Amino acid sequence: MAKELTTISPEGLEIANSYLQYGNIRGVCEYLQVSEQQVVDVLNKREVKKYIDTVYLDMGYRNKNNIGSLLDEMIASKQTRPRNLASTLVKT
Repeated sequence: MAKELTTISPEGLEIANSYLQYGNIRGVCEYLQVSEQQVVDVLNKREVKKYIDTVYLDMGYRNKNNIGSLLDEMIASKQTRPRNLASTLVKT
């Protein structure tokens, strides 16, 4: 399935990337020196929301390249946990 092309303004891209970096509107306002209302208005635009969602899905927890290593870590922690628990019970 091909990805749909989304057109976003340079200002929208800057605010969206700042939001991804700082994680909150206040941080974006302080960094870019713009009003909270301007940031909120831009973040509420469809194309900006879509861009942020795409970044979260492609680079975040759903990234197919990262999910394998996450599953490996979870399995490894589950395998070592019972041994640690058993050794603790034996000591007491």
